[in-house]
Amino acid sequence: MAVVIQWIRNLLFIILFTALLEMFLPENNLRKYLRVVMGFFVISILLSPLALVMKQDFSGLHKIIPETYINSNWEEIEKRAADLNDTNQALLLDYYRKRIEEQVRELIKLEYPDFREDIQLTLDDNYGINSIKIILLDEAVEYIDIEPVKIDGRDSTGEESAGELYQYNYEREKLRYNLAQFFQISQDKIDIFFKAGGR
Repeated sequence: MAVVIQWIRNLLFIILFTALLEMFLPENNLRKYLRVVMGFFVISILLSPLALVMKQDFSGLHKIIPETYINSNWEEIEKRAADLNDTNQALLLDYYRKRIEEQVRELIKLEYPDFREDIQLTLDDNYGINSIKIILLDEAVEYIDIEPVKIDGRDSTGEESAGELYQYNYEREKLRYNLAQFFQISQDKIDIFFKAGGR
């Protein structure tokens, strides 16, 4: 208590001494220098209790709080921190995966607005894209099993199916290229499949 009373006395003395000096200074331009110097004294008086606390010896603290209590709490805190870190990593990875899937979905909608897409994305621990698997479903086209028609002993599915196959391959490669460029990954990591009528 005596320390607090002495601290308040020192603070009041500096403030009164500063006011007294300001009254007797003949020129106003010296007052700003006086205020700076006295401000340093006030700051040193305000910080003096902190200096006393810093000089204290805290080596006897272990006698008040048992060491086993401190160690068990510390181990529990470290375990909770590790669990929290794992949870945060999982949440962040899941959020990142969803954002990447949204971006893939938006890029697909630019080329195929009428298709429904199924996106399967795998990421590594460093948030790099391992693979993207995309299944595009054209629900407007209904899938019907048709027996091949034979004309003069030949199947009639020759040239038409080759043209359709070329068109799908071209569209697949174009989409694969666009996705690879956008995400800065190899085209080998992207698989795209077209299906009709939900099959």
